[in-house]
Amino acid sequence: MGDHEERRREENRDDYVPTQHWARSNGIGVAGFVFAILSVIFCWVNVIGWIFWILGVILSFVGCFKVPRALAIAGLFICFIGLMLLLFAVGGEEAVAGVPPY
Repeated sequence: MGDHEERRREENRDDYVPTQHWARSNGIGVAGFVFAILSVIFCWVNVIGWIFWILGVILSFVGCFKVPRALAIAGLFICFIGLMLLLFAVGGEEAVAGVPPY
């Protein structure tokens, strides 16, 4: 029984084709995460900050429906923080410019 199994393994050795298992990635979620970080970095530049924030929210939201979704969820969370910083920056600019709050 031992010889028979060895011959069988040798015969099947030529048929063996190794397969590669690719790690799944979520490119849209990663892009949303990157734009979310950029929105926090450039929150003091209103136009660029808002563009990065909108792109981060849209891409992170779409990325939440794909697997893996960890960076997409992190991107949404960072976009929330970025929104607070953007609103704070807009309010600070209005206060410096002397624009009444009403």
